[in-house]
Amino acid sequence: MDNLIADGKARPMIVVMEEAGTSAGYGDHSARATRGRNPTTAFPRILVTETIPLMDATYRTIADREHRALAGVSFGGTQAFQITQDREDWFTSVGAFSAPVGYPTVPAGYNGALGHPDDFAQRVKLLFFSAASAENLMAARGFDQQLNNAGIAHVYFEAPGVAPGWQAWRASLHEMAPLLFKN
Repeated sequence: MDNLIADGKARPMIVVMEEAGTSAGYGDHSARATRGRNPTTAFPRILVTETIPLMDATYRTIADREHRALAGVSFGGTQAFQITQDREDWFTSVGAFSAPVGYPTVPAGYNGALGHPDDFAQRVKLLFFSAASAENLMAARGFDQQLNNAGIAHVYFEAPGVAPGWQAWRASLHEMAPLLFKN
């Protein structure tokens, strides 16, 4: 990120890496006691009621949806799709790197906007998803094809020569970051 910003390839931005609710000590302890650990319900709530307000209070953010993006790796990519569909009022850009499941359905995804390219383009400025070339590419390539068939603007990237993991995700961030927050 520092190199992309220094080279003028990406706009300056604050990057927050949240734990996303997948470890044993995370999140809503009362929910865990009654229903078991469930990151699909605890993390989205904590993100919008605690993490983002803390960032807005601590740093000089531009605290509106036009200046917020959400991306995640692996299950975090699945969560990014879920959260940005449920909270369209909070985010205009979404990234999912090596999401194993949870791709939005076409045309129903994003509250029906994936069936209407112009409407979707107004709601979501950047839909970016990626996969490592050495992973199961069926879901990502299938979603890419569905979006192409529906005329939905998006960016699909395959990180070459790597398995899912930090090498692929760094390459994905390198591709996505320059596309964020363009006027």
